[in-house]
Amino acid sequence: MEEITYTKFKAYKTIQESGVTNMMNVLVVVELSKGILNKEDCLEIMKNYPKYKKAYDLTEEIFQKIKVEDKEELTVEKLDSLGHGEIIATGTGAYPSICSQPITWVAVVGGIHDWAIYYALSGSTIEYICDYGDKVFSHTSIKELVPCTEDALARYRR
Repeated sequence: MEEITYTKFKAYKTIQESGVTNMMNVLVVVELSKGILNKEDCLEIMKNYPKYKKAYDLTEEIFQKIKVEDKEELTVEKLDSLGHGEIIATGTGAYPSICSQPITWVAVVGGIHDWAIYYALSGSTIEYICDYGDKVFSHTSIKELVPCTEDALARYRR
């Protein structure tokens, strides 16, 4: 089973709150999610709904739109247009796949047109996170925080 990410839970909850289908009709829920959810994801969320609600409702993800507007995909072209040290995006929320506590994260451009995402516990300043934060390594987590093309992901600093 794949991990239930914030994006998957949000898709499930959006469908649930829309009232367009009975959530027990898993095949319709999968179709309405437009590829975000599969049958196993739906069953896992149903089985452990309180756990995911507690984890992800902490989030009401405060996503500050800096360079990647509305979580639009980061492309190589956008990356090339940014300068060293420029902030691509930042956000605060609960991301259990990264840390058991709420975090603040920042995506920043490196010196050779690469980029990375750093994080620290919520309440940390952007400057502190850029200088001392831990790096996000999981491809799933990277793409959840900053949706990006495969070419842009290939430039992620390991």
